[in-house]
Amino acid sequence: TICVQFTSAAMECLFETHVLDALEEVLEPRAIIQRYDLHRDRQLEHAPIRAPTLARGQYTAPTVVAEGAFSFEADLLSEGWCSGRFFED
Repeated sequence: TICVQFTSAAMECLFETHVLDALEEVLEPRAIIQRYDLHRDRQLEHAPIRAPTLARGQYTAPTVVAEGAFSFEADLLSEGWCSGRFFED
């Protein structure tokens, strides 16, 4: 399962389908969840604020995230949370 978030309305409008297609083709995830957590940024760009959505595939919550001996569960479609785990970490 992959969770993505476009941080620019232009990127979302112009390339959303291309990015999702590429992720699906290269990584073959069971599901792609699309989140819209940056409300302030979306408001500045006059982009709609939406609940998390299932963009592709099938998703069954929860997702188990493992970091060494530590693990936690998260429902990627729920609102109001942040794992604190980012790609650049």
